Amino acid sequence: MTTVSPHRPARRARHRPAQVLLETVLTLTGAGAVVGGLLLAVRPDGSLLAADPQVLRGTPFDSWRAPGLLLTTLVGAGFLGTAAALHLGHRHARRLAIAAGLGLVAFEAAEFGWLGFQPLELVFAAVGGLVAVLATGSEGSS
Repeated sequence: MTTVSPHRPARRARHRPAQVLLETVLTLTGAGAVVGGLLLAVRPDGSLLAADPQVLRGTPFDSWRAPGLLLTTLVGAGFLGTAAALHLGHRHARRLAIAAGLGLVAFEAAEFGWLGFQPLELVFAAVGGLVAVLATGSEGSS
């Protein structure tokens, strides 16, 4: 039989809806970035995601491998690690979430600078902004 310590509330009981939303956005975005980035790295011609290699002309990249690895590590691992830190109640998790959200906005701005406008850049920049706002708005709520 499992008992809950009277000195520590059950994990779900202390998570407010804003934190659950933040953790969910971080987890889904991070998982998507890992999958998408790995698909680009495995097939650097972009064929697994219908990513046109011609888009890379004039960029520092000659294939989708490096952008895929950057997506996997910076966005994917960063967002998943941040979600885990929040879930575990790490004391700096909110600051980390703000940094991760703003980091995604910066990542998309760099992508825009290298590749020109792609609709998904706007979507993911908005996701990064949402993460930063949710993390800021729920300071002290965990």
